[in-house]
Amino acid sequence: MIRIVGPLDTSEYEAALALRKVITQAWPSIIEDPTHNIMIIAGAKCHGQLTRDIDLLVLGSFGPGLKYSPFLSFKTPDGQLHTPDAIEVRSLCAVIEIKGHHSGDVRFVGTTAKVRYKEKWHNASEQNEKQVFAVKNYLEYHHIQPP
Repeated sequence: MIRIVGPLDTSEYEAALALRKVITQAWPSIIEDPTHNIMIIAGAKCHGQLTRDIDLLVLGSFGPGLKYSPFLSFKTPDGQLHTPDAIEVRSLCAVIEIKGHHSGDVRFVGTTAKVRYKEKWHNASEQNEKQVFAVKNYLEYHHIQPP
């Protein structure tokens, strides 16, 4: 089951609807299996943190059988790279920054996403990283073990 919460008349809520569509296309069993649960929080707030606004906060908990085929390799405990056929997903937590820029106003430099506001380029990856730590610190402040 996928639930979306948050204000309905926002770009964040529209992005949450689009994300729900992508997730259900990838994992159709999410729709009917009661052991699979995802909550998408559109426009989450981390009150008391330097970075307060979180565009999308995605929390998931899954029963057995939810898998994906990775496209990247993983390091094994002995340091070797290995690409398994499938990986079982048990839980997830993701913070997603939404941007509505035209493609000409977005660029990728290495692993950094940048977006242009007027004539200045803004580091969206750094903004997203601050949001990740805002969620972590918010949970810890409320005595909740962060993922």
